[in-house]
Amino acid sequence: MGEYEDYVAKLVAQAPPLTDEQRQQLLAIFAPQAAPAADHEMTVSEAAKYRRVSAKTIYGWIQKGILPAHRFGPQRLYIWRSDLDAMAKDV
Repeated sequence: MGEYEDYVAKLVAQAPPLTDEQRQQLLAIFAPQAAPAADHEMTVSEAAKYRRVSAKTIYGWIQKGILPAHRFGPQRLYIWRSDLDAMAKDV
């Protein structure tokens, strides 16, 4: 276990007697959660929702070269969130 889990386990051990199930539930509640990825790929519709514009606008930015996009396969087009954020800073 990591340092955080050891700390929580010590706190739980000092509490009034608990069942093993209750102890596991507490450990699960207080376990650190993985942070969402700061940069990940988005579909055109996800990018449109993220920027609060239409998908047609996203396609226009891609066609004009304003927004880089990456094609995976014949129909899959992805945009990196960092590219959307960088584009917004330039405007």
